[in-house]
Amino acid sequence: MKFRTVLLALLVSACLWPTWKNLRGMVAGAQPATHLEPAFVVHPTPEISLQAEPADFFVSIKSDLAAARYDQLDAMAAEYRQPQALFVSGTPKLYRFYQAFSARKDGAPVLDPKTCSCNMPDDEFNTTREQLEAWISAFPASPTAKIALSKLWYDYAWSARGAGYSDHVTKEQWRQAGERLEKAEHYLIDPDPALDPEVLYVATNIAALRSDGYDRLNDLYDQEIRNFAWFYPYYSQHARYLQEKWFGSSEDEAAFLKKLAASGPDGLVAYSVAAGELMLNTNRHKLFSDTTGLDFMTTINAFQVREARYGLRQYDWNTILFMTISAMQGCETGHLALVKSEGRWSPEIWRGDHGFYEADIAWFHANSQYK
Repeated sequence: MKFRTVLLALLVSACLWPTWKNLRGMVAGAQPATHLEPAFVVHPTPEISLQAEPADFFVSIKSDLAAARYDQLDAMAAEYRQPQALFVSGTPKLYRFYQAFSARKDGAPVLDPKTCSCNMPDDEFNTTREQLEAWISAFPASPTAKIALSKLWYDYAWSARGAGYSDHVTKEQWRQAGERLEKAEHYLIDPDPALDPEVLYVATNIAALRSDGYDRLNDLYDQEIRNFAWFYPYYSQHARYLQEKWFGSSEDEAAFLKKLAASGPDGLVAYSVAAGELMLNTNRHKLFSDTTGLDFMTTINAFQVREARYGLRQYDWNTILFMTISAMQGCETGHLALVKSEGRWSPEIWRGDHGFYEADIAWFHANSQYK
């Protein structure tokens, strides 16, 4: 319990960001580095033509569940288990499919970008739980329903634990979180991890919240990549758990990133996905490379490879813009990302604080030769 308490204290402390006003002061006082001029060319037609995620994707899935259209949901999951079932930027449709079951009724995610807390109201949890249990009752052999319910219980365990500092988490909160994890593990027993990539993804998250340790998470990652190397969320997940606040070290993280960067185009796409995860923990008082362990030029190149293959979403352009500002680079790539995002900010990147976003944009204009 003491180890888990310390571990989660580190996790939560990393999620608590300063206010945007303080960050604006950090940015304003920083000296921009020498401008880099990486060649980032936008490809009007990516190598692989992919559909953008529909705006009502989550809502439509929740509607199908509420209407007991189980055959339709199972068929959708079967289609999405194929490697080619991707949205723009290479995001697996299956990954987003399962996320829909934990979303709120209006389709919004339960994750609070300011607190890193999965704050799931009991009434919404119980509604979705009952619907998924009805699905399992009607179709006991459906792995899809069981995986969805396992993920739901995992998210609900985080809701019990909360986002407070560890010394503010009560024994009752720990107890509730543990009981909910047991439920999550129960529903993950039957689904075959070799047939659906989400099984190992959820199993890894459960193991991390249980503080099962470095070796266990490495074993799970090896299984993930062996079975579904195309399931890009694995790379961001592993990057997260290799951080010192979890189970790894700076050396582990560096070795992981180096291996991805040296693995050809596929590895570079995976590198860009891992980079997106690591940049969420970037603070302005340190430069990009010091904080994340990422190489700036390699990261830009990785996003370029991904853009050429799959295209990029607004979220990705926001990530690139955030990266260039984090690196104190008012560079051409940052300008391109600003133009491509057209002022449409992603709350996940700027922790739900539009003032933080505006302060970063002001810094960029003040420190870039690209207007």
